[in-house]
Amino acid sequence: MTFILLQGLSGRPGFISDPTMDESWHGIILAHCLGVRKMDAPDGKPAPYRLRTIMERQEGWMPQVRMRVGQKVTQAIFADADQLLFFTGQIIDTPMTERGCRTKITVRVDGNPEKLRQNWFHGLHRATCYGDLVEDLKRFGRFTDTRLIKEG
Repeated sequence: MTFILLQGLSGRPGFISDPTMDESWHGIILAHCLGVRKMDAPDGKPAPYRLRTIMERQEGWMPQVRMRVGQKVTQAIFADADQLLFFTGQIIDTPMTERGCRTKITVRVDGNPEKLRQNWFHGLHRATCYGDLVEDLKRFGRFTDTRLIKEG
């Protein structure tokens, strides 16, 4: 549902990912094996990529996408039917390493990454979308009586 919400509000697809925290540079690494090449819009310019195997099995093929450094992003997840957790940040790196999930973005979190880590709950597979969608999320929250909780 979060993926559908972010795409509906922004007109852009999202990237589903799982976190690794690193407070030394106020950030979080968001990673998953399947990357999205057209994060700007379905008819947007595709991002560069490499075809890679699935890391855990060393088989199959998927795009390891290099997303745009400097891009503002919003990540969110529905905690339940009337509560949405979110944070914003900026992509500062797109690691192309052999270890871990293939597509990765390093995001400098707006706010306090230590607080984000300490309060992280409601799981994995969160949706990340290009852009600062906070005002859009606020309008959605008012319209649907959804409680917004800014993480970090």
